[in-house]
Amino acid sequence: MSSEFWADKRVLITGATGFIGSWLTEDLLLKNSVVSVFVKKDDALGIDAIKHLKNLKFFFGDITKENTIAPAVKDQEIILHLAAASQVIHSIENPYETVLVNTVGTSNLLEEIRKNNSDQI
Repeated sequence: MSSEFWADKRVLITGATGFIGSWLTEDLLLKNSVVSVFVKKDDALGIDAIKHLKNLKFFFGDITKENTIAPAVKDQEIILHLAAASQVIHSIENPYETVLVNTVGTSNLLEEIRKNNSDQI
């Protein structure tokens, strides 16, 4: 989509510290989006991939805990969901955590979107 589309849009990115998420965050800032990121505070990646970026609003929480998602979702126009347990070796060694993050986490996010945007459905 064109830069004009993204200008001044309120965008939330989950998984913004990952490889794709960090580049997406930077790109949307360059397109003048109002970018917020939802980041797991004790994420192994930390915020190193995005800490140099200016004008970011940080929401710290855990996608598997629905009560931490609501503040990040509120008043967003676009939500780009990239939060995931994506490392193959880690997923093999931690199958429960992988399902929890990838499935329950996505469900939690969708539920918060539904609750916070019930007037638009």
